Amino acid sequence: MLILSTKNGESEPKVTLCNQSGSLGVTRDFTVDDLLESIAPTSPISGMAPVRGVQSYGLDFPSLQVAVGFTNEEDLQRFMLIPQAYFRAVRRREPRKMNHATERLIFRGSVETVEQLQASSMVLANKKDRWSSCDLRVLETVGNVGWRTTRRLVLSSSAGEETPWCREFFLPLSWVQVNQEGLARQVIVQWSDCGWEKQRSDGNYHTRHDYIYDRQRPNLAFRLLFRNQEDAATFVETILNLTNTRLHDWASSVSSGAIYSISDGEPTPKQYRAVLVVHRNREWKYSEVFYIYGETDYAYDHSARQIRLPEAHQVDYISTHVDKLYKPTADAPPQFSHCEKKVQSTTIGFNDEASASSFMFALSSGYELLFSRRALYVTTKAPSRFKSMKSNKGAAEVQLWRQGNTTRLVSRWGDVVEDKWLTMTVPKEGVNSARDSNRASLPGVYYERGKLIAMVGLVARHPREEPGRRSGCVTVVFESSKDREEFVAAIERREPVKQTEELSDLIDMLR
Repeated sequence: MLILSTKNGESEPKVTLCNQSGSLGVTRDFTVDDLLESIAPTSPISGMAPVRGVQSYGLDFPSLQVAVGFTNEEDLQRFMLIPQAYFRAVRRREPRKMNHATERLIFRGSVETVEQLQASSMVLANKKDRWSSCDLRVLETVGNVGWRTTRRLVLSSSAGEETPWCREFFLPLSWVQVNQEGLARQVIVQWSDCGWEKQRSDGNYHTRHDYIYDRQRPNLAFRLLFRNQEDAATFVETILNLTNTRLHDWASSVSSGAIYSISDGEPTPKQYRAVLVVHRNREWKYSEVFYIYGETDYAYDHSARQIRLPEAHQVDYISTHVDKLYKPTADAPPQFSHCEKKVQSTTIGFNDEASASSFMFALSSGYELLFSRRALYVTTKAPSRFKSMKSNKGAAEVQLWRQGNTTRLVSRWGDVVEDKWLTMTVPKEGVNSARDSNRASLPGVYYERGKLIAMVGLVARHPREEPGRRSGCVTVVFESSKDREEFVAAIERREPVKQTEELSDLIDMLR
């Protein structure tokens, strides 16, 4: 007997070949490739001549090669009718062929039940919005520009449905919220597409209609009951992470996330980083993606163990219905059109200094962060007996980085300073400083000033006035002599001596 069936909890049609005695019984999924099998005019029994009037159809199983013979073409067509109708109805779940981009499958799983919920109340709005034995897929589209990567979620019905169906939804890379409270194999997921209506006046008594993506206001929500806990966990991991090459990850009570390598192709090839931060809001989790270019800006707060990225970029998703004088028609709802980039500052916290340093190592392309302290001021004024050397730029964060035998000094003033970055290579002669002083000087050095810093090489870029590279004496005044001693020790590659206060206490005891 040749049987075509479906299994509860799964969507795909299954083909079974068995006999009445029970000596034969094999089953497998009937796939779209089976529709392409050629019908050969051969005998279904190996070694025999073709049988007139018999339509032969190849139907191989993992452990058995089979040729099924139909007595007439009408039986064969009747057998193929259901799978043909099904795969025709769900063809949108397959990766699309595109001219300037590639789409690939990144997740596939069977879902026992799917419920589409009202995002505002998280309840089932209509009993018709509940389906059983569905196929769930997530596909990712990548083009020449890495930050323009998008995804789509595709749900398709069971082959046993009288009228098979397939529905696809735009899926952003950020702010897709997931909830795994309750059953271990159940996931509630919600996000915003490009369907939020926004009305405004153009000043000429006309109402303009925009349909927008609002990351903080989900308008799509689903409750998914997977067949097992592993599929549910894999789905969540797919949603919360990127598929690019992972360079670094971290997890702490303050934050967690990962850094990925991103690339753009021709005509303007470039390499940059994506920083993915996972947030937790009670029982919900979601991730945010920030893109960091080679020339960027950051503020490292050693005492708070925080890193602020004021020049990070995020993606905004634009719909097909923007700045229109009319609302979209029911047969042409707003869809995702394209991506745009915007600057979005973010601050990331860490539990300890080692985690923050590892994060910066992944951003800096191989430089190790040795030292970071707040200085009272940094000045490039020449020493003078008659004039104060104190800088009017305010406090600065001073860092030392090392790669091989090269040590780089990096200093950043506050945002009010336009050329906030000062960078230089620390000379082999080292630094001038007195043991009990909080001052350290590097005379006769070349340094760079600029608005941004190039993370490859740690060089200040884009100065307000040329030349950006200058020479002179760089003096750093720390908050304490202890900070100065640790700074000098990092340059000289030695352990810092104990702070002066401890030595003074010891001398007092000896007296």
